Amino acid sequence: LPSTSLFVDFCEDLVKTLPHDYIQGKITSVVKNSISGNSGAPFRVELDSGRRFLSSKAVILATGPTGCPIVPPDLKSIPCDSGRLLMWPQLNQVKSKSQRILVVGGGLTAVQVALKLIKLGKNVILCSRRHLVEKHFDIGLEWFDMRTSNRCISDFYHQELPERFAALKHARDGGSVPPFYMKQVRSAEQSGRLIRVVGDAQHDSSQQDSAGRVHISIVSSSSKKEEQRPKNFCVDQIVLACGIKPDCRANPVVESILESWPIPVHAGFPSITEDLQWKEDLPLYVVGSLGSLNIGPDA
Repeated sequence: LPSTSLFVDFCEDLVKTLPHDYIQGKITSVVKNSISGNSGAPFRVELDSGRRFLSSKAVILATGPTGCPIVPPDLKSIPCDSGRLLMWPQLNQVKSKSQRILVVGGGLTAVQVALKLIKLGKNVILCSRRHLVEKHFDIGLEWFDMRTSNRCISDFYHQELPERFAALKHARDGGSVPPFYMKQVRSAEQSGRLIRVVGDAQHDSSQQDSAGRVHISIVSSSSKKEEQRPKNFCVDQIVLACGIKPDCRANPVVESILESWPIPVHAGFPSITEDLQWKEDLPLYVVGSLGSLNIGPDA
């Protein structure tokens, strides 16, 4: 695979050779363009809550993963507005006085969050439902190998949409951690700054703490009796990095598009055409994870 520096050089070369305009802003909706004189531009792209807008002849959605953050059932009793339960994008809300942080998740994001907190001087407990899986990519190498990738894609396309969604989950297998990061994880463990625990984190609401700390029990699903005994921890804050449940409607931009150009939604993904087009004769395209049902697990 190309290095990051090579990819940056490639992008910079494209910038020099292709005509483009770069506009920074937050898109809040994409709707039908009703402004007269813009019959050749069917889209009105609103930025910054309608304070600016663009007329566009075509739109490409490359929004990345879209959905609702997953909160483990046994942690839902902790109010999100208490400041004690955070989602990983809220890492800047970790308090300076918090010394012991519980990170919940078993993929690369959870590991990156844990390592970031350790660099900030925190002691971290990393709780995952299974042992961390060490490999370079979430999906199998057969999806990258030119000798087998076409067969994988063909088999994927010939499945019905419900089977495709199941195939996505099976191929991605709950996430993994590259060796580069696992080396840092082991080093942090040896230093005593990181504790890894396998099991389900449960909030022990029966115990109150005058300092506002959270009492957590981590229960293993292992069949081994010595591993079934709950491990109890008292932490200052919890950071969740448990992934998302796919739901394209959670993105206001996608929701606005669905209102203007309705199409079916399956398992949280828009049902686009095989050409990654929102619908026939509409120059609106979807790339990346939002098009997973038509691209495959390597989207």
